[in-house]
Amino acid sequence: TRIGHAITTATLDLDDLKKSWTPITPSPWFRVVIIDQAGKRAWSNPVWLDEV
Repeated sequence: TRIGHAITTATLDLDDLKKSWTPITPSPWFRVVIIDQAGKRAWSNPVWLDEV
């Protein structure tokens, strides 16, 4: 989680998505969610792990 002003880029280690604290099968996709200062959310379309 990054909090700050004018964040325009971020780099994420997708290997962390393979780790899970629940005994469920990991999802084959993820979604990026952005929350602004007013609490409004914007989210991406699904990103399929086998395509990145």
